[in-house]
Amino acid sequence: MQQAIASYDLQLLDTVNCTDFDLTAFLGTLVMLYSIEQINNSTMLPNISLGYKIHDTCSDSPTAIRTVLGFMQDKNQPADNCSISIPCNFSTLEPRVKAVIGEESSEISTVVARLLAVPMIAQISYASTSQVLSDKSKYPSFLRTVSSDVHQAKAIVELIKTLSFHSIGLIGSDDEYGKYGIENIADGLENLTVCSAFKEILPSYFSQNDSQTQSELSEVIDKIKNSTAEAIVIFTKDLNVELILEEAARQNLSRTWIASDTWSTSTRIASMDGIRKIGRVFGFIWKTKKVPGFEEHIRSIQKKAKEDPSYWGPFLACPNTSAASDRWNCSFEVKKGEPEDDVDNDSGNDTVTCMDLGCFVQHVQMFTGEHYAIYLAVNAIAQGLRSLLRCDDVKCERNTDFYPWELHDAVSKVNFTLNDTNVAFDENGDPSIGYNILSWNTSSVEIPFEIIGEYNLCGNVTLPQSLVDEFTSIAVRPPAPRPPCPRMLRAGGSVLIGTLPLFLCFVPGLQAILGCDKQCRPGYGLKKSRGLRSRCVPTGVQCSTCEENMTSSANRSTCVSLKEKYLEWSDPAAVTLSVFSAIGILFLLSIAALLVKHRNTPIVKGAGGQSCFVTLVSLCACFCSVYTFIGRPTCLSCKVGLPLFTVCFTLSVSCIVANLFQIFVGFVFDAELSAKVRRFNRPVAIVTACMGMQGLLCLLWFVLSPPTMIEDKKDQVINLTCTRGSDIIFGIQLAYTAFLCIVCFLFAFKGKRLPDLYKNASFVTISMLIYLVVWVLFFPMYMHLMKTDVQPIEATAILVATGSLLCCHFCPKCYLILFKKEINEERAILERIRKHFENKGISTVTLGR
Repeated sequence: MQQAIASYDLQLLDTVNCTDFDLTAFLGTLVMLYSIEQINNSTMLPNISLGYKIHDTCSDSPTAIRTVLGFMQDKNQPADNCSISIPCNFSTLEPRVKAVIGEESSEISTVVARLLAVPMIAQISYASTSQVLSDKSKYPSFLRTVSSDVHQAKAIVELIKTLSFHSIGLIGSDDEYGKYGIENIADGLENLTVCSAFKEILPSYFSQNDSQTQSELSEVIDKIKNSTAEAIVIFTKDLNVELILEEAARQNLSRTWIASDTWSTSTRIASMDGIRKIGRVFGFIWKTKKVPGFEEHIRSIQKKAKEDPSYWGPFLACPNTSAASDRWNCSFEVKKGEPEDDVDNDSGNDTVTCMDLGCFVQHVQMFTGEHYAIYLAVNAIAQGLRSLLRCDDVKCERNTDFYPWELHDAVSKVNFTLNDTNVAFDENGDPSIGYNILSWNTSSVEIPFEIIGEYNLCGNVTLPQSLVDEFTSIAVRPPAPRPPCPRMLRAGGSVLIGTLPLFLCFVPGLQAILGCDKQCRPGYGLKKSRGLRSRCVPTGVQCSTCEENMTSSANRSTCVSLKEKYLEWSDPAAVTLSVFSAIGILFLLSIAALLVKHRNTPIVKGAGGQSCFVTLVSLCACFCSVYTFIGRPTCLSCKVGLPLFTVCFTLSVSCIVANLFQIFVGFVFDAELSAKVRRFNRPVAIVTACMGMQGLLCLLWFVLSPPTMIEDKKDQVINLTCTRGSDIIFGIQLAYTAFLCIVCFLFAFKGKRLPDLYKNASFVTISMLIYLVVWVLFFPMYMHLMKTDVQPIEATAILVATGSLLCCHFCPKCYLILFKKEINEERAILERIRKHFENKGISTVTLGR
């Protein structure tokens, strides 16, 4: 009920001195009491009476915190106990207060809501509209009977669009309400052909009205005066607005003002001296109605106040009521006597007190949306209790022992209609209530706020067509006698500067637009006039079309090449691929050197002899193919990369197949079978046959649909990448290589009873399985990735498949050569083979056959 903290007593923090009596908040308190009384006198909650506690936070966070901590006190604690016990489980806390109505400002509500979220005490605000309060992860117990600022920002943008404003000034504040609200409006204006002439965020100390505030205020007024803004949106609390408009009125600064809900119905601002000088004021307030019977309720208590002047206590001691008396036609009685201690009085011992309540009744008659929101909040809690306690019009099945979170759950699910208003909360705790659009009638002595339109949550603004027409043509007046325009330009309208007309000439086919960041068509530039709509005029510069793969520069003065995107050498992925490929090549060369040195030993001969070096050369080519995927793609690099890998990898696998078949034939002891299979033991023929099929597929690939480079233009960027041409042929090649891998697996299975020295097939099987897994996984990734992301995946698959084959096939041989030198002799190997088969039950005689 009071708007600010005058001072703190540092010795006793419970003592807080508040100042500036708020008549609207006081009447809101009366609305709450009236609503509770109506419910207690009805059958909504039979045999149950709602109680209440009223605390004034004075718009101060520490005061609000101290109040809320008192609300959270367990009902079993003594009422006068100042300490608060902290339970281990807040879900079992039973506080005396089960629901809270308030706070008014979003800044205080964010503080309160965090505390009330701990025991999940339902909090219903009647005026806090900040969008951050819709975040249920931070404020799970918060509900409200007014719409979120997200919708209000959209409503303001739609009003600006409907009234055809071209240049807008934005003023917000550094708090939860003004900061997010003004940002949402600025974002909305970006989608319109509307210029944001300036955006000012007021500091948190602005409402203190000290020397810093005066400096900031001077800067704000200068920005308004020097801008081309036709309308000023002020999205901040009313104390800040009062300072700005008071200075604007003092300097006769006339603009169109758009008010947010915090001050759109402020009688304090509407009654300021000189308010008529500032120009038109439009505002938004959530859709509302009169509280049924409340005006009659106020009139009914007039008699009590007249009979007992102390009925209202000190609330109506008004130090500056003479202006309000003139403004709102209220009657005041002046009583002689000692003034109240907490009331400043400029007239000696005369305490001015409103005795006939004319100002009260008239204030109720005005548009005060908060009162109706409070009325809905009280009834929402009552409906939640009715549902929780399972009440009908006669009795309630459940007693009043319940946890606060149970009531919160019940309130959040209510859905009822009251006074033709549907009340329900969505998943964010917000209602589905639109906005009324107001116009200030500052010449009225009765009701200064007039509803002229509405905004629904579907995004539609409804306004009188006469008002829309007025603002559409407001900048251009009927032509007066005027000088002729230059050639090639047509006459526009005349704009009045004071009493002097300024005549404008326009380019044919173009409309006058405001400056800021707007653009004219090619060959025309924007010429600004201070405070006026700017116009597009010829620049004398001829425009030309940029060539393919080029675009205009930022200042439209020249053509520049489009940026190309590909896997650059400096890219982290490219560096990683290059390093691993180089490591693979070095490792392969070291293996080759070792095998060359021991080329005449039994182990190298048993691993294939000369075919080992063919395998190593083909694997080295596979490693080198990785580098064709890095750097700017060309037609040559695209045609080399994948075909080189498929052919060389197939050659490696073919050599391994020939080697495994040779080992298999060497250990076939059945004479008849051995004679048959020995005819096919031709390693060169096997490799040639296997490679012939792959070579034929590769030839078809190049003839029908070879790999090539493509350019994909998107968002002023050229994506350079390689296409595989025929995905079908590429898939067949991979499937053919997979078939050879399966053949290797079969030979490995057949050779499971061979001596340890010849069980290299098991390692080869592992490498073949890795190959299959890598390329089977590649295809789903290829289908879901952007084209520019496929090349690193292809290169990675090549590295993994090549590296696994190199390690699994050659590392066991290198180990035997380096660390088992004693068995790398023909006599030692024959002895190990003899012992192996004797252990298997095969006689050496049989072995010798």
